[in-house]
Amino acid sequence: MTALTMTPRHANLSQRGIKTQTRRVRQPGERLGLYARADGQVVKAVFHASGRVRWYVGCVRAIKTARIGRAVGWVQVVDLREARLGDITEADATAEGYGADTPGPAALTAIARFAAAWDDINGAGAFARNPDVWVIVYERVEA
Repeated sequence: MTALTMTPRHANLSQRGIKTQTRRVRQPGERLGLYARADGQVVKAVFHASGRVRWYVGCVRAIKTARIGRAVGWVQVVDLREARLGDITEADATAEGYGADTPGPAALTAIARFAAAWDDINGAGAFARNPDVWVIVYERVEA
């Protein structure tokens, strides 16, 4: 099972239901397609280049703050889509946890706060490179 590894701040916001989206850089060969779940329902899924399913609508994933750490919470994927990072909207940035209540200058937009955080996490200039990303929309669930 692929956990969603997040910063402690993001994990906390996810568990409080404030953060309901995350973005992951699309890796070479990954694709969006349809997946038949065990219950027979066909849903959107992200496939690795190998053909293995990475995420699918309806899957439950652990939230971790370190790759080898224990789960700090659980979320269920409710939507998946591909986008360019720079196409993020104010509503998306707020769903990422960067709304008006985010610490920092009040004059910054949610997108500007998100972009600064993306660069902090992924390195200077990472947001400007505008990679293809998977947008994973989720909701908090109990384990």
